[in-house]
Amino acid sequence: MRTAVTLAALALALGCEIQEAEGSVAPDEQEYIPVPIPEITDRDVKPAHVVYLNREGAVLTSGRDDSSRNLSSIVPQETPELAIPAWRGTAARWDQMVECVRGHFGAYDVEIVDQRPTVPGYVMVVVGGTAGDLRPDGVELSGTITGLAPFNGQAIENAVTLVFARTLRENAQRTCEVAAMEIGHAFGLDHSRHCRDLMSFQRPCGARRFMDEEAPCGTTEDRPCFDGAPTQSSHARLLQTLGPRL
Repeated sequence: MRTAVTLAALALALGCEIQEAEGSVAPDEQEYIPVPIPEITDRDVKPAHVVYLNREGAVLTSGRDDSSRNLSSIVPQETPELAIPAWRGTAARWDQMVECVRGHFGAYDVEIVDQRPTVPGYVMVVVGGTAGDLRPDGVELSGTITGLAPFNGQAIENAVTLVFARTLRENAQRTCEVAAMEIGHAFGLDHSRHCRDLMSFQRPCGARRFMDEEAPCGTTEDRPCFDGAPTQSSHARLLQTLGPRL
């Protein structure tokens, strides 16, 4: 079994209609850290078709990702449990953020909800707090980290991802972009070097989306993608993983 590296996904601001909050992290100050996640090699992976945006906060325990049981591979084994605070923004900003995320995934066979599903088998995005609420492997986390997600180049079954909304001052647009990137990682997307792609660390050169265009992978420089391919089309990869919305 090959061991992969999870990238803590970070989104960059779009500078779009929703005004950026004062004091939030500037795009060129954001960071990411690696978290090791094993691949599944003995069976087919079953991607979730529901994503739950959790505004209530969660107490997470270490283990193989299981969103219905609040188990997260991001939490270190030596940590009994970690409490991620609830969303502190207004209801209006929350609704803006949810609709923004739905818009980014509108082309794919996946439902974005903000009430916890009653049936297991969904990706959970816990939206709240700061990186200071989580310290994987004893590493001190910087306040400029805005999100974490398990990643191994595959869709992570029942994945739990984190979006540090307090660091982003609950800015709806930027929280949406971070959430979209984290969800993308949970569905197997690598970082893109296309400056308009939601999976990119580069400063945006236009409105971001999952680009229907091949581009090299990487964060600060071009590299092969995690699956060995020279390039990635985020849109095509999501269509392959999730199928189109009918």
